[in-house]
Amino acid sequence: MGYALTDPFVFQNLTAIGLVIFTISLPIWLRWHQVLMLIFWNSTLVAFFLPGMAPIWVPAACVSLMFSIIKRTLLKEQVFISVPELSLPLIILFGVVFITGMINGGLMGGRALGSETWGAKRYYTTFGAIIGFFAFTAFKIPREKAMLYSGLFILSGVVSAGSDLVYQLGPKFYYLYMLFNPELAGQQATTQDLLNRLTGVSWAASAVIYFMIMKYGIRGIFDITKFWRILIMLGLLVLSMVGGYRSVIILTIIIFIVQFYYEGLFRTVFFVVFSVMIGFSFFLLCAFADRLPLSIQRSISFLPVNIDQVAKADANSTVEWRLHMWKVVLPEVPKYLILGKGYKFSGVDYELTLQAVQRNVYDSFEHILISGNYHNGWLTILIPFGIFGLLAFLWFVWKGYRALYHNYIYSPPDLKRINSFILSLFVSRVIFYLTFYGQFDLDLQVFTGLVGFSIALNHGIRVAKPVPETEEKALPVTEGKTKAAQVLVPPAVRSFRT
Repeated sequence: MGYALTDPFVFQNLTAIGLVIFTISLPIWLRWHQVLMLIFWNSTLVAFFLPGMAPIWVPAACVSLMFSIIKRTLLKEQVFISVPELSLPLIILFGVVFITGMINGGLMGGRALGSETWGAKRYYTTFGAIIGFFAFTAFKIPREKAMLYSGLFILSGVVSAGSDLVYQLGPKFYYLYMLFNPELAGQQATTQDLLNRLTGVSWAASAVIYFMIMKYGIRGIFDITKFWRILIMLGLLVLSMVGGYRSVIILTIIIFIVQFYYEGLFRTVFFVVFSVMIGFSFFLLCAFADRLPLSIQRSISFLPVNIDQVAKADANSTVEWRLHMWKVVLPEVPKYLILGKGYKFSGVDYELTLQAVQRNVYDSFEHILISGNYHNGWLTILIPFGIFGLLAFLWFVWKGYRALYHNYIYSPPDLKRINSFILSLFVSRVIFYLTFYGQFDLDLQVFTGLVGFSIALNHGIRVAKPVPETEEKALPVTEGKTKAAQVLVPPAVRSFRT
């Protein structure tokens, strides 16, 4: 170990260090592998001992599923939660991705291993997202620990701020990028002289916003007797804008709207209060928008407010090249409709094209056409995996929505807020993915994680509980059909309809 630590940035040494750490921590993994996977799922930590700066949730999901299978084999009392309506589309999707990778290549090798063929990391994150779903269905979250586990699942995204913090601390602390994703600090490094976009801080603030919505609900956040919740929420909303991403604000707005609907607040006084606050906030933005930091101005550039021309031009440029890129890409779709292109691409072509783009020889999106990140949810699955991959994905999304909706409708009171937020977040991410922006190999982890977590939390897919016969026989004859009809409807459904 001492010899390996003398040159820790050599891949062989990193692997040896990682294996030693894993071996030492094996008793912890055997006892807490499911909880650790749950914590790592939404974090941006990096498995430094794996090639390609792989996200840590991928090996955590694989290890958790492996231990669950071993435990199931040795101890017969542990049974996986059976959800064939969700497992089947994911198995088909796994098969489509694997077959495409085998035919077109790219499954083996990769940039981290020195291969000229790049794209293997995207295959592994896609497989990891599917494997993670089955790892979630291998255990049941205790009811008494529902909020604790839910908080760990959502708040693990706070570690994203570590990437920006390490950059601020300076080169002496850059070794911490072995754990924190350095890509998140890329925007800060390239824009610090002008916009100074803090991607990690923005994502961390969004994670806390999600946790507050899940824990308190919209009704609890706007509780006048606990006004500090509203102040904290407003502060977090401002903090989430420092990344300069319009997508963060748009997604947050969609989540609030969907959560409003599932909490049934559109016909209550909370909707009036919320509308007044939105109107007042928009008035303040109109008055002081051009005085805000440029990164925040870029985040609100889609609103009809007066902002600095630098932030506006930077935001509009990305819209223009995306629209131009989509016009170029769309004619290529029929060619990959049956057999997708896959994720394989030439590293040499990518680097040469990137150099040409930086010298303004090629259009600004030419290198993206090679890498396959089309900034569009439909295209990032249709071109790599064809119509079969798209249909399998949409099948899972539909069945996942139905599962989350059933868990929400028939939820016990103590899980109602958690189930409603998981459903709201899932629906919002699907709308955002299919409408504004999406990248299949990254977003699939969000969808499978939310559905898998809901299955583990509710111990499956909830259904209406049948009314015991003794309860029906005990009804007074004088009350007639009205009382009987009330009993035959589950309490959760009655409260939902009310």
